[in-house]
Amino acid sequence: MSGPHRPRGRGGPSLPSANMDIREYFNQGLGNTGWQMKPELPTVNEIMGTDHPGEEFNLTTNQIHDPWLSTEQYLETHHNLLREDGVGNLRDAVAAFRERPGAFDNKIFVVYERVSCIITISK
Repeated sequence: MSGPHRPRGRGGPSLPSANMDIREYFNQGLGNTGWQMKPELPTVNEIMGTDHPGEEFNLTTNQIHDPWLSTEQYLETHHNLLREDGVGNLRDAVAAFRERPGAFDNKIFVVYERVSCIITISK
């Protein structure tokens, strides 16, 4: 390998350092706000739709024409919108399957049988 794609070490050039603003934000650590404390993968309660029973689920809308009041509000809103994009369809599919357990295909989901998951964990 040569040029900018050469790995660090063994005499190669060092990789560029992160923007100092990003590094400072990262070093501040996690806040105590709810969105930063959520796990990266959805919980069983989120998928089953039981994480807020009897509560209406409210998402803040994306502001595309006006400035955000704070960076924190911007990050929280976009995190929640992206999380709902990922979890919402899965939650709807689980609810539909629970209503009709014998249904394997419909407009919302497809159930694949005889599937194995292989996970590799490394440091």
